This record gives sequence, C-alpha cells and structure tokens, in this order.
Amino acid sequence: MRRPRSGNDRPRARLHEIANRVATGRHRVPIEAAVLLTRANATHARVERRDNRTKAVVTTD
Repeated sequence: MRRPRSGNDRPRARLHEIANRVATGRHRVPIEAAVLLTRANATHARVERRDNRTKAVVTTD
C-alpha cells in the first residue's frame, strides 16, 4: 500500500535525485581549498558567511 502524498514530495524527490548522483559518482562538490587544522576557525567563519559556493577541506598535515 502506498503512502498518501504529502506537500513535501518535491524536496524529497530532489534529495533522492542528488543521492543517486552521489552514489553513481556523477555529483561533484567543488573544493575551494584544503586548509590546515590550525586555520579551521577562520575557514569555518568564511563558510558560515556563505559568501562562497565551494567547500573547504580541513587537513591535519
């Protein structure tokens, strides 16, 4: 038996689509920089301002 449709079907469908793209390797996240853990605080502040569309990766070495 199918569940009744809710008003949130579109976001759920979009999430399913993105999950499939990630699983098949067709979705790529642009990485702006790899930063040292010692710079993580400043990097986090930049990401929180949301003035960028890319991601940063924090490394330990």
